Amino acid sequence: MWHARIGMRWRAWAVTLLGGGLMSMPGCFSLTPFQCVEAEQCVREGKLGICAEPGYCAFEDGACSSGFRYDGLAGPAFSGECVEPTEQATDDSGSSSSGLVGSSSSSTSSPADSSSSSSESADDSTGTINLCGDRPCACAVEIAAGTGHTCALRNDGSVVCWGNDDNGELGRGELGGAVAWPQRVALPRGFTTASMFIGDRHSCVISDAGEMFCWGRNAAGEVDPTLGPEALATPTEVTWVAPAATAATSINNTCAVARGETQCWGDNADGQLGDAMSVAGPAVVGADVPFVGFEELAGARRHACGRVGGEVWCWGTDYDGQLGNDLPLLASPDPVMTALSVPARTLSAGAFHTCAVVDDETRVQCWGSGGVGQLGTGDGLDSEVPLDILLTLDETVVQLVAQGDHTCLLTSGGGLHCWGANGGDIFLSGGGGALGPVEVGIADELPEPIERVALGHRHMCVITEGGHVFCWGEDDVEQLGPFDPQLGARAVELDLGCEDER
Repeated sequence: MWHARIGMRWRAWAVTLLGGGLMSMPGCFSLTPFQCVEAEQCVREGKLGICAEPGYCAFEDGACSSGFRYDGLAGPAFSGECVEPTEQATDDSGSSSSGLVGSSSSSTSSPADSSSSSSESADDSTGTINLCGDRPCACAVEIAAGTGHTCALRNDGSVVCWGNDDNGELGRGELGGAVAWPQRVALPRGFTTASMFIGDRHSCVISDAGEMFCWGRNAAGEVDPTLGPEALATPTEVTWVAPAATAATSINNTCAVARGETQCWGDNADGQLGDAMSVAGPAVVGADVPFVGFEELAGARRHACGRVGGEVWCWGTDYDGQLGNDLPLLASPDPVMTALSVPARTLSAGAFHTCAVVDDETRVQCWGSGGVGQLGTGDGLDSEVPLDILLTLDETVVQLVAQGDHTCLLTSGGGLHCWGANGGDIFLSGGGGALGPVEVGIADELPEPIERVALGHRHMCVITEGGHVFCWGEDDVEQLGPFDPQLGARAVELDLGCEDER
């Protein structure tokens, strides 16, 4: 649980992991309006449409004489209008259709059926031309994951998400099952995302101007406690924290810092809002404790922590030692200082445990629940005080991420180490977890070094140094995108709808 506009293309490839050279970071096109050149770019909710003259996506509609209606992303003169029947044109497959720029043989066929030639190079392809050669174009700069969904921040400030959408996790304006194709989050026009915070089933973003929007599950008021418990598929603005500086999300809670003050909202059964009297918030955290404001937050299932300078303060339940202060408390709505032996540099929290990069950034300490090895101490025991993980590093830790009952760190040299439950066999094959850190071998199969990591409940996604996204693990709710890994490989490379700069 850590923070971390679909562009021109909607197709994705499961590429060979051992091929392809490094690429410089390309740009991404805007989607206002979205103009197509071929049918493969017209995919909505898993359905393939057509690219109709003068270059906008349209989808089947029996009420139109042509059988197709322009979608909402067409230009203002065409949006929602019927496609006019015109002289028939023949597509590459030999089938005919009316008024098409690039047509498909069936508007309900799988996108995978139409992209078999998409990985061919522009020099020898007789089908779709991929402007980035034999790999998807790249533009990812940040990535984060929830229980069954993943979101990526693109270098144009837009966000795309894929995976489970039962609770509106994808922020696309409608609910509905699992969606394999990355969907653009329906943020307001002109909103440029600076940071992402992905909870188990809800998500939040903060703009470069400090505006904060959240969407997804709202059963406990974790998106907006002033609204009902229904899921919110369209991002809604968090007006009580402005301008927001940083935030944290968990399974039932959200916290944010604005003007030095921390507020939390959602479930408060164990005082995790930092105010014993609040029902759902938003509640001000620790108004009487001696700090000006948190620089970083970490949200967990029943507790939360914040860092100010090198100090870490936690509040909420302490049943498994989550507060890390060496005192057997049941819960504390007031923040208490964690008993770190050295200053903390960054934080991340799983379900019932928290970890911090400490000292010279070559050490990690964890505390709380450790029953399945999520503390990385080798003994599988809980701890009420921060303990060093069993890993000696010669490189600095550039990212620490915890989710559920496992934890991972990424080093400055690109080494990826994980410990804990290992759901979905994300870091060890054959099942079973690890009581201490193990090196994730799949990182060596990728064509580029890893730069950022997203840890889900049973899946993992990474961004490599070229801005490409790879995912592996369980795929029961389309966490890995629209294709399965190729034979002999575990990771799938996703297409986020980027296009190379021209």
